[in-house]
Amino acid sequence: MQITNLKQSQEELDIVTPIRISGADDVIRVQANDRVRITNDTNRICSFSSVASYALEYAECPINAVLHAIEHGHSLHWLNPECHIVDGTKPNLEGVKNVRYGQKVLFEGRLFVIDKSPHSDVPKLLRVIDFSKKEKNK
Repeated sequence: MQITNLKQSQEELDIVTPIRISGADDVIRVQANDRVRITNDTNRICSFSSVASYALEYAECPINAVLHAIEHGHSLHWLNPECHIVDGTKPNLEGVKNVRYGQKVLFEGRLFVIDKSPHSDVPKLLRVIDFSKKEKNK
């Protein structure tokens, strides 16, 4: 899908305004390729990734990549699990942030909750659509 003008791109993409989080101490801000350790289950180490960050890393157009992913029903944000060899050595934990299932994470201007996938040992990101209403109800 090609973008012909800015108006078309605004209609097809979910334009995200910056989230102002007040009083939400439980939210961790992360960027693409940030590493986290999920502490309340398996101490699994994962890194954050997205269609846009992947496209930028490989010098591709992030807008076209996102439109292509939406058109084909792909996820736009995900966690990549790190593999480790069980040989008695400990994994490198430098720069790793500790998180837990149910943790709120701000990634690329969107709010997610880290969730345990029922059919896989790979954690998944669930998007929180209306964060402001959830915070007002507390």
